[in-house]
Amino acid sequence: MSYRIAIAISGAVSLGSYEAGVAFELITAIGQHNQNNRDRPDKQIHIDVLTGASAGGMTATILAQKLLFDAPALAEPFTNDLYRAWVQEVDISGLLSADLGDNPRQSLLSSNFVDTIAQKILLQRYEDPTPTTAQHPAAASTLQLALAMSNLNGVDYAVDAFKNGSLENITGRFIQTRFQDAFSRTVGKDSDNKSFWTQVKQAARACGAFPTAFAPLALERFYTEPDYFGKAVPFDKARFTYVDGGTFNNYPLGMAKKLADTVDINPLDYEYRYYFYISPNSKDSTRTSFDADTANPLNTSLAITSAIFNQARFQDWIMTGHYNDLVAEMDVRAYALCEHLRTADAAAIAAIDQTSDMFLEKIFALESARDQAREARILAERYRHGTQAEALLSGKGEAAFATWIKAIQVLESGGRLHNRDNMQIYTVTAAPDELASDGLFAFVGFLEERFRAHDYNVGRRKARELLSRLQQIQREGRLEQEHHLPLVDFTFTEPLPDLPNLGGVGIREVKYQVRMELSRRIRQRLNLWLKQEKANWLVRKALLWYAEEKLKKQLYL
Repeated sequence: MSYRIAIAISGAVSLGSYEAGVAFELITAIGQHNQNNRDRPDKQIHIDVLTGASAGGMTATILAQKLLFDAPALAEPFTNDLYRAWVQEVDISGLLSADLGDNPRQSLLSSNFVDTIAQKILLQRYEDPTPTTAQHPAAASTLQLALAMSNLNGVDYAVDAFKNGSLENITGRFIQTRFQDAFSRTVGKDSDNKSFWTQVKQAARACGAFPTAFAPLALERFYTEPDYFGKAVPFDKARFTYVDGGTFNNYPLGMAKKLADTVDINPLDYEYRYYFYISPNSKDSTRTSFDADTANPLNTSLAITSAIFNQARFQDWIMTGHYNDLVAEMDVRAYALCEHLRTADAAAIAAIDQTSDMFLEKIFALESARDQAREARILAERYRHGTQAEALLSGKGEAAFATWIKAIQVLESGGRLHNRDNMQIYTVTAAPDELASDGLFAFVGFLEERFRAHDYNVGRRKARELLSRLQQIQREGRLEQEHHLPLVDFTFTEPLPDLPNLGGVGIREVKYQVRMELSRRIRQRLNLWLKQEKANWLVRKALLWYAEEKLKKQLYL
């Protein structure tokens, strides 16, 4: 059985360049590892789940296509399609283009320019009626792709609010509208065609449509899609309008977990599942120091807006620890049972053993005795390490320990944890002062290519630090004991370029020059919009001044 990886990529705006660097090093290392173990299926490591929000959704989409169908496009550090998209192609001159047919009332930057990049990266290969297909050695044969979406129309979900069979004509429904949405697809051998990727391209653009900066996008959705079927209130074909998926779900680890659960259907699959979370910044607390004694209508409104925004992002991140908590609780109960067995007599132990066998016969009715025995063996190894259980039961003999393991299997199955374990998540993040693009709400990277190239190499460096750590853990003999991914058979074939110092006068001058162009563009679009909305002169002047001041602050000028 091969090891499987789910990759979740957060929103990052122009810091998608950082995430591209991380992804490049990661897939390169996995590819090398698999090539070096091509005759060892049990050593293979494959990426089979990709999720993303905002910029991360765009990166996940590119990865999905290139991993399965276009491996050469991920081969070289400075010509691969992730580098092309996030470092070379996307720049401020294109984003401020006034001749690509954008509606100035809908966005400050050019959404159509983003579409031209997506066309090159995702659809250009289909200009050849029979494009060459080459699967990357890091890819599984089938990938699950999911993009976080923010649905401005919403989707209804309902439950019956009143059920009583003895009363007639009394009905009711409890309906809630959900605006956090998703776009998920299985990418397989039949997906290498223009029609499929045109649809996914539009979804990726919608996933990254940062509010106000880029125009919202509309997609046609169907109730039968896996994101809705069996859950939402049935609807016919619907046209939903979307903005940046990171608005409600910027940390798509929970989404990756749900997709992995659809793939990992055997009780032992969790032992072979690992997660990588890629984000330019770690997830920090968003608690505030808001004080009721200093509250006024303005700062209260702002605090409420911030609270709503951060609450909308809460559930997906924290759910990644849900099963970890349940497994920890399971461990407490297991050790309590161990203590009971330690003081129990032989007859009581035999009774527990017999009862456990009866339950396990039913629980594993659809599985082989070999699988049951293997799971028991894994549990035994897991509970031998780092516990005193075996020592506590040593006076009772090996049979008592085996009985304990059987009882744990029953408890885990009853708690729906028989195919769960702690999620092993590797995070690849950086500090803000390490990144050139971490300003202007992370839009600074669009100002100049050298900023994006810098952050791309920071991402590569951070990924290499993690990968080197895995190799070090193997050398110390702790890889299996600590349940780490055995991604170790690779080498870094070429050194990373030195990271230049982007501080000082140089970066300030560039920011100042671009600020003038940004100011002109923003003033132009705001003024046009305000005139069309018939705002009076004083309101226009005040709003334009406010926008200018906020821009100066974000650019540190």
